[in-house]
Amino acid sequence: YRVGAEVMLNCESSIAVQGQYFTNEVDDSPFGDDWSNPQVMLKHVLARDCDTVLSATFGITPETDVDFGDFNEDTTKLYPGVLYYETLSPTLFTQGGFQFGIPVEDDQITHFDWSLSVGYWLYKDCSLVRGHCCCNQGRITGVIPQVGLLGKHVIGDNRREDAFGISSSSY
Repeated sequence: YRVGAEVMLNCESSIAVQGQYFTNEVDDSPFGDDWSNPQVMLKHVLARDCDTVLSATFGITPETDVDFGDFNEDTTKLYPGVLYYETLSPTLFTQGGFQFGIPVEDDQITHFDWSLSVGYWLYKDCSLVRGHCCCNQGRITGVIPQVGLLGKHVIGDNRREDAFGISSSSY
């Protein structure tokens, strides 16, 4: 399950945070439920028209504590990327983008991530209906369920020692 929130800094920039909760579906698994490394991302609009927005992004996932079998990485990663948003109808839209996961340590894996999703506006603030940015005064501007496809592709060496808290001497 993925959750996130975003706060506007001004009409062109925002800060978003997201995390993913995962669970093991197997009853006898020694691994428990956990949260992924959180990602904090700065977004800035590069271009915009009535139906389309193109933004540059820069994210960071800070290093978190990793126990045996956790689905977390034990390094900080930097995530430069690009996002787009396209209106399909007054209630439907598509969005997607790509980013590179660049570790700050040499012994970690670099990857290229992409996403493509379709969303539906359950609630859309009137400032968004007008088709332009109206810097609101701290109120919720939208509620959106989305369905998406996500991809992650390793760039370069795909071997990682002691990944996910599992020592290389244990296998």
